[in-house]
Amino acid sequence: MSAYHLTRTPCKSSSIAKIYKNLTPEEKATWEARSQQDRKGRPKNLSLPKRASGAYVFFTDEMRPKVLQDFPNIRFAELGRELGKRWRALSPEEKKRYEDMAAEDKIRFQMEMQQYTASQGEAGTGPCPT
Repeated sequence: MSAYHLTRTPCKSSSIAKIYKNLTPEEKATWEARSQQDRKGRPKNLSLPKRASGAYVFFTDEMRPKVLQDFPNIRFAELGRELGKRWRALSPEEKKRYEDMAAEDKIRFQMEMQQYTASQGEAGTGPCPT
């Protein structure tokens, strides 16, 4: 049974288990290697700059303590709904403050990325161009 057949056949997991049991040891080794590779994932580059935050993130960072103070026993999902409700209730003038903060953060991120890519270019260990 080919690898293509395993990935493209819409069937239940019990059927896949039966198919897997009938694979040759070489075919099983291929799938196990892929599984190990998927588990590892891509290593994180801790020197990368932190991505820019949006206006809503700045709003929630500021409002979360206030909402928690108003509703001390609020559940996480309810907290998200309350923050969303308050965000939607803001006027465009009130939202502009957070949008300006997001614009500044976007500029910060772009500058840090320029510095990062320049330093990676000098070191010669930068990511491969795609």
